Amino acid sequence: MNRRKRVFIIIGFCLLLMVTGTVNILLNNYAVDNAQKVGGDAIVTGNFFTNFRNNRITTREQQMLYLDAILNSSAADTVAKQNAQNAKDEIIANMGLQEVIEYGVMSKGFTDAVVMIANNNISVLVKSAVLTKEEVAQIVDIVQTATGLNDIDNIKIQPIS
Repeated sequence: MNRRKRVFIIIGFCLLLMVTGTVNILLNNYAVDNAQKVGGDAIVTGNFFTNFRNNRITTREQQMLYLDAILNSSAADTVAKQNAQNAKDEIIANMGLQEVIEYGVMSKGFTDAVVMIANNNISVLVKSAVLTKEEVAQIVDIVQTATGLNDIDNIKIQPIS
């Protein structure tokens, strides 16, 4: 198998792992919402934000293990190892940005918030029934200050009650 195919396969596995984590989060939230509607006896219900963070941690751990396996593999070529290291560096950088933005949003008086960063797009989910224009502007300012991202089309803010 040539190097180009290996690189595409590795990138494909990384993307598949990210999709799997996202689907896991969505299915978990769906199950929690349905359990709450029918009384919650079937499963222990939890906070959306806590569940989201736990799933994010699990997904990151899986991604890091996969990337470490590539980096430590004697079968992986230099390009594959460099791609794995770049992906690992991006995950680590995003971890820091997510925390900075989450704590920045909560410092403005919001009870909770979670941040997702992917492909230069940032989504901020805020614990609130509704958001005023001023609150949205504050959150956008926090995101732009933390990331240096000027294009607000790449920033999505959603209230979660």
